[in-house]
Amino acid sequence: MSSPVLADRSATLFKTPTTSSRCSTQGGAWTADGRTATTTPALNSAACTPRRPIAGEFRTPRSRRRTPGGDRFIPSRSGADLQFSAYTIRSAKRRRLADGGSETCRAENGSGIARTPLAADPDSARRREKLFALRGRSSESRVLNIKQITASAGTNHNDAYWKDYSLPTPNSTSARKAVRKYPKTADKILDAPNLIDDFYLNVMDWSQRGTLAIALGSAVYLLDAETSDSTSLCSTGSENNYVSSLQWNKTGQYLAVGDSNADIQLWDVDAKKLVRTMCTHNSRVNALAWNPRTHLLSSASQSGKIHNYDVRQPQFHVGSVDGRSRDICGLRWSPSGRFLASGGDGNMVCLWDTHSRDPWTSPAHVLREHTAAVKALSWCPWQPNLLASGGGSADQNICLWNACTGQLLDKIHTGSQVIGLVWSSQHRELLSSHGHPHNELLVWSYPSLSRAASSVATRAGSFILPRVTTETA
Repeated sequence: MSSPVLADRSATLFKTPTTSSRCSTQGGAWTADGRTATTTPALNSAACTPRRPIAGEFRTPRSRRRTPGGDRFIPSRSGADLQFSAYTIRSAKRRRLADGGSETCRAENGSGIARTPLAADPDSARRREKLFALRGRSSESRVLNIKQITASAGTNHNDAYWKDYSLPTPNSTSARKAVRKYPKTADKILDAPNLIDDFYLNVMDWSQRGTLAIALGSAVYLLDAETSDSTSLCSTGSENNYVSSLQWNKTGQYLAVGDSNADIQLWDVDAKKLVRTMCTHNSRVNALAWNPRTHLLSSASQSGKIHNYDVRQPQFHVGSVDGRSRDICGLRWSPSGRFLASGGDGNMVCLWDTHSRDPWTSPAHVLREHTAAVKALSWCPWQPNLLASGGGSADQNICLWNACTGQLLDKIHTGSQVIGLVWSSQHRELLSSHGHPHNELLVWSYPSLSRAASSVATRAGSFILPRVTTETA
């Protein structure tokens, strides 16, 4: 008789098969301990497939708390000396190449590419030193330093390789701001007989090629700035019909000429040929302006009308607009070709935005800060939406405007009539030309509008040609 423990065990581990059992004895008889009395039964492996677990029976219970995910570690480079790190890595590489290096280094150096082989052991001391060097720290320093790092004076580690790619380090001499020298005398003085002294006329213009076009009475002359050679281009043919405005196109090949008889002529300077004559105004043409992005030419007349021409089309007159002022004498397109600024006797500046739905119905902005006629207009070449305007004798102010919003940015009183403004393309400066009473040239620093120089009468990036009343220029 078996023990109770064994009996319980047998009852637990072995069960008497029933008719519903999936395992057949195939003729054998089961004993009490679960074994057959005669022969070993042939088990059908397909019929004895283990029972599949019920869904969720052995699943780990879901936790209500979500396991926080990982995040990237982005080191702070504010306290790292990147120049020293780069110098350290390149110095070690050059030393290995000088000593011959490994076969890998020598083979790669022969092909013109020098690479440092990675260390086999990622935990080697050399690899750790490289990583610390990239971080700008030493191997003895703490990895996480919870304290404020005081910026210390950096040390230069320039060498023959790194010198070409590093900025010059300020020293006692270069730390001082370089003082620009402005010449006080003119390089050249040109005889200009019959030069008309009229505030409302625009009888001189520089081209991109360095050629000056100047109107002397009824004739137009071209002056080469480098060779000082002058040639006659055209003439109106009548002393009563004088040239009142000139304007080069962007390439310097075509010159637009307006006269007192309200005609506009377009000349091909290279061929010295008259291309077209446009007669749409009914009064003197005071100002001309080319759009730098298109073939559009704009003209302003003494009657206050502004006309636009597409010089490529047979029907060249494409539109007219009321300039809201008589005797329009200032007309300038912005460098982007979006805005057209006009000024005249109305003591205001009108901005026409070609990106608006109906640009020529009314101006986008009317700037009313001046108290005299506005002739001097200049767009900033490195900030295309910045416009400078200058007022006449009763105003004597220079105003800076945001063309997009029409906001007045700054204003300064010059003490003289402002007849011309030119932005420098090389420096953040503005040159102003003045008439009565001081008759001088002034240079203003931007954005402070502090006076940088006065009585400048020569080239500053390009030639400057002031017009004076003694028939010289």
